[in-house]
Amino acid sequence: PIRAFGNWTMGCMDETACNYNPEANMADGSCEYAELGYDCDGNIAEYVVGMEAEGGIVFYVDESGERGLVASSESLLGYPFGCDTTTTDALNSFLGSGRQNTLSIMEQSCTSTNGDTIAAAAAYYYDDEPGQWWLPSIDELALMYENIGPTSEFDFQFTDNTSNTHFQYWSSTDLNEESS
Repeated sequence: PIRAFGNWTMGCMDETACNYNPEANMADGSCEYAELGYDCDGNIAEYVVGMEAEGGIVFYVDESGERGLVASSESLLGYPFGCDTTTTDALNSFLGSGRQNTLSIMEQSCTSTNGDTIAAAAAYYYDDEPGQWWLPSIDELALMYENIGPTSEFDFQFTDNTSNTHFQYWSSTDLNEESS
């Protein structure tokens, strides 16, 4: 073992820590760090896949770092897709097309076979500002699964950890006879 003598100032010596003490000359294990994507004041410093932001979990950030996609923290399981016998214009699968697909489904005024609210409407009216949330396109859903799903470090809502069953999610991409 060793022991110190003399004039030591205990504190956090890591310059990247929120409580860095430039006067410290002996580390005391007190360093505190900002959460992923945030600065020490709790402001978003940069969007990072896996961080909690904008009402959910970030699963995609573009190259600019200023635009991305968020999966809601709440799951809307249990809603039927609807539009079972109606052809919609929701045929796009690419990243960024989920919102337009959802709007196309909403324009059809579809209901489920028993009249329940459909998944697109549940997503569209998810919060106080209708249209801010939507069903992901099939490519968006695949990216969500890849980046924050069970094979990632986040295991976000794709599996019920108590029963180990996999949840099923709807995509807004309408794969009907004409598009499949």
